[in-house]
Amino acid sequence: MALTDKIKAIADAIRSKTGKTETMTMEQMVTEIEGIESGGGGGEKILYMDAALLNAGGAYPADADDYTTAVIPAEATFVSLEVFDNLPNIDTVIINGNCEFETYGEYDSSAKATVYRNALVAADVSIRKLCIFGRDAIPNNFAQTMYSLAEVEIDACPSIGNYAFSNCRALRRLTIGTMGDIWQYAFDSCYSLRRVDIQTAQGASPIFDRYSIGNAKIEELVIPDGVTGISAYAFYTCNKLKTVTIPASVGNIGSYAFPNIAMTIRGYAGSKAESFVVYCNTNMGCQYTFEVISQANGIEQKDDVLSISNNVNATQDGDVLIIQ
Repeated sequence: MALTDKIKAIADAIRSKTGKTETMTMEQMVTEIEGIESGGGGGEKILYMDAALLNAGGAYPADADDYTTAVIPAEATFVSLEVFDNLPNIDTVIINGNCEFETYGEYDSSAKATVYRNALVAADVSIRKLCIFGRDAIPNNFAQTMYSLAEVEIDACPSIGNYAFSNCRALRRLTIGTMGDIWQYAFDSCYSLRRVDIQTAQGASPIFDRYSIGNAKIEELVIPDGVTGISAYAFYTCNKLKTVTIPASVGNIGSYAFPNIAMTIRGYAGSKAESFVVYCNTNMGCQYTFEVISQANGIEQKDDVLSISNNVNATQDGDVLIIQ
């Protein structure tokens, strides 16, 4: 089924569940699905926040306290620290566009560092899912120490800043529609992270920076085609890794990019991935096994490893990092 047909099928299912008949944007479809998953029939627990009220600052004047999903529109330019004070049951926040979040710094004894709080972190007692669409960049420290955050979805955000989601210790799943740069420590100390789905990589030279994903529980890592660099220590603390697949687009792999454990690195013959394995095994005492990818236009299915190609959508359950 073509992607457009899949989207139409999802839209039809939403209309059937909610009774809606109008055309929906992708963002509206996401929010309706969130309403269904939260136990409602569709949109009745979703708060579409008013940009003018958000821009005015202060706590958002809610007409009820049982909303479970809050949608911040692209027209909003400011979100205050107190915005969710009247919305104690918000579980999911969907952010569209480049609104500025009011922020202050304080020392966090658990993180043993100064962290930067905003409304998302201040309201962390209830927020478990963030969906972020169409931001020019996700700022440094954006959701750092959101200890209850369990799921993050990001799309059309070409840069994820330093420490943006570090110490989100309950984070289990990360989905990125289009990957740009993931900077240092962006998802470090996300101890529960078991699954990362990245659809594609775009930009001048998208990279995984130092400790961009650290201390995660992923077992299989598939770098998306288009990524040009993997910095030193990018995945060094992901000690559960068993298999890493690296595309031909990667021209630079830094020292200690992966943990020094027995694992398989898959890549094309004559690629940077192959020379990296040879160098590490010879000079650093690593225990890597190199496996040649034999299919010219993608990654073949082998044993229990999920394959991808230039026009294949892939999904898989389990402790696996999957790029589609």
